[in-house]
Amino acid sequence: MKNRLLFTLILGLSLSVSAQKTVYIPRFITNEGIDPNNPSSQWCYAHSKESDNVVVFWEPGFGNDPSSAAGSYRVNINTLLNVAEKSFSMYLDSLKFAIRGSSVTDRYKLMIFLLYSTEWAAYGSGQDDLVGSLHVNPAAANYETVVAHEIGHCFQYITGCDTDGGYRYGFGPNTSGGNGFWEQCANWMSFKVFPQQQFTAGDFRNYISSNHLNILHETPRYANYFLPDYWTFKHGKDFVGKLWRESRSPEDPVETYKRLNSLTQAQFNDEIFEHASRLTTWDLPAIKSYGEKFIDSRAQVKMNLTSDNFWMIDPSVCIENYGYNSIKLNAPSQAKDVSVLFQGKAGANGFRSLNKDKGG
Repeated sequence: MKNRLLFTLILGLSLSVSAQKTVYIPRFITNEGIDPNNPSSQWCYAHSKESDNVVVFWEPGFGNDPSSAAGSYRVNINTLLNVAEKSFSMYLDSLKFAIRGSSVTDRYKLMIFLLYSTEWAAYGSGQDDLVGSLHVNPAAANYETVVAHEIGHCFQYITGCDTDGGYRYGFGPNTSGGNGFWEQCANWMSFKVFPQQQFTAGDFRNYISSNHLNILHETPRYANYFLPDYWTFKHGKDFVGKLWRESRSPEDPVETYKRLNSLTQAQFNDEIFEHASRLTTWDLPAIKSYGEKFIDSRAQVKMNLTSDNFWMIDPSVCIENYGYNSIKLNAPSQAKDVSVLFQGKAGANGFRSLNKDKGG
């Protein structure tokens, strides 16, 4: 009995030591000569608080406790840590943007730097290829989906620390140009932490007015967060994390997706049609109950009646590659069948034309 008890105590101690994480001090702090052990420093242990996986540092203006700061500077640090831990758990254990046992998250705590400022600040990424970090001002820190979004960026950064993936490049020729996938995925990630807000957040209206654009278009990059819901419906909740971890430069996410799932272009096109069909009525298990009140939220698609009695999509909402329009029909009261005749107009005047031979 004594031997068994001793073994249990030793095992418990071993697990405790192995699970303990440390606070990494980034080079942007040490290079500026900031001493975290000095209570007068901009970033110091005296003005910090830790949870199991997260540490918050705050600037001296907050005093010893931002929860007691005046007016718009007040931040409940316990609430902030709770939101951060909830997000951390979702991205690590459910979405698997990192894999336990082979990640920098095994060693170091995610870092939040709270800025003593009324100017909006919400910047998530990481430091030195070793730790995820975000800088926020009080207004951002008190907004739970913003914190979840920025921690999403931290985990996106972490995929590039743990693997050769991470989409740390643009999607133009020779990896130039922009990359809006970071933003659309970070918003999607935040809505997996707070799913009840996916249809009530401000960017939802932007999405339903811009879904005719390419699925990676940069203009609605904060709004185009429904695509990952379809991909996880097809391949499991952890698929988007896998997509980030197993991406390889210079691929864009569509190219990574096709490679990982061994899809031909025709097969991918079929999936894009299903994606549009389901999102027209939010018919995906993860979002269906939240979206049922928003099925009729879209405005009618702008169309123009032609001389031969066809309705032609207005150039302002003409679909780009992989975009879609959800056209409302006036259902007859008696007839049971509705038929629609579609005609492609590749190369029509008034539109840009590229790879016309592939249109259809």
